[in-house]
Formats: sequence, C-alpha cells, structure tokens
Amino acid sequence: MKQLALFSLFMMLLQFSVSAQTKEKREREDQLIVDLTYETLLNNPDEIDFKWYNNGVNVHLMYDAPIKISPFSGAIGIGISSQSYYSNGQLRVEYDSTRSRDMMVWNKVDTNYRNNKISTTYIEVPVEFRWRSEESPSGYRWKVAVGAKFGYLIDTHDKMTFNNSDRDKYKTYIFPEMNQYRVGTHIRVGYGKVNLTAFYSITPWINEGRGRTQNQLSIGVSILPF
Repeated sequence: MKQLALFSLFMMLLQFSVSAQTKEKREREDQLIVDLTYETLLNNPDEIDFKWYNNGVNVHLMYDAPIKISPFSGAIGIGISSQSYYSNGQLRVEYDSTRSRDMMVWNKVDTNYRNNKISTTYIEVPVEFRWRSEESPSGYRWKVAVGAKFGYLIDTHDKMTFNNSDRDKYKTYIFPEMNQYRVGTHIRVGYGKVNLTAFYSITPWINEGRGRTQNQLSIGVSILPF
C-alpha cells in the first residue's frame, strides 16, 4: 500500500508539472532525478572497516518552477532514498544494568561470513534553488542546484550471508535508536543530463546520546532524463 500511494503521488505531481509547463515562458527541466551514489558514514569506530562498494540509489520527482525568463528556478519534490553499508561490523542494542536505557553499539563480526550489510530507506522531500545556462547549439546546458532534503526513515535492516555450503542468511530489524528524521544539504553540478552530486546529513544517523555520533555522506552521479 505504501508503494502504491507513493507511485500515485508521483504520477499526480508529474501530471501537474506537464500540464502547467505550457503556461510558462521558460521550459521546465530536470523533473526526474536518479542518483547513483557511494555511501559512507563519518566518525566510524576504528575497528569497523567499511567497504569501498557501499552504495545508494535515490529517485526524485521534482516540480520545477522557473523564475520568469531568468536562468534561475526553484524546485520541490518527493522521492525515495536507499543506502547499503557493507562492513565487518553489526549495529546492536545494548542496555545499561537497569535495562532502562538502550544504546546502539557497533560490534566487530568474527564469524566466517560472505557478505554483511546494513540498509536504510527513506521517503524524502528535496527542495532546490537552481541555475541553468543558456542552451548550447548541441541542446545542453550547464546546471547548478543547491538545496536541502528532509527525510523520514521507513526501514532499517541488516543482512549477513554466511560463507557455508548453504549460504545461510540472517536478517535483523531491531534498531530502536535509529534517527527517524534526516535533514541534510545537497549540491548537484554538471552539463546536460549527467551531473555530479553530493549530500551531507546534518542530523546524526543514531539518536543523540543513544550511540556513536555518525553522519551520512553521499557522493555520486545524477541522471536527469527529463
């Protein structure tokens, strides 16, 4: 049901954007954005080794609002964002002696595993201020977009695949102190339909005072088909 509602909202926003486009003197652009990113967390424990192939995918449907015939526009949208962090560690709940206070703690994994990752998924609202150059003879433009993203965590789970003949897999969904809200800044710069992008989460990954203070950093490529 969540996926159906999100898809319906995407389609309504797209229909509104296309129908309103003819009323503007300047054409709307970059209404669908797909980010393919490398993901990392800052301030990681020394004993936890995160892998180079940590990855993320973001899909945003944007409403582009040109400011008359100037090269500037504003944009707001809705999207979904997913990250996978591979490492030799697992995030687990630990309690104090009275079991009245829980903490999220990284533990190094010593078992013989094949793959080990923790994944997060957010629904988010991006807001951008955009600049676009005049169109070149080839039909492309230089583009710069800066803004913020406001996200809500809808899923956290980890999965470990053991290195045995059956390739046993175990998943965990108990992460009570993950920060449900994510607020961060982002920038996108490029030429044409392929841009470079970066995102930094101002809010910590785990609730303040309930675990190590870590912040998400994403660097990648944005694809803007239309």
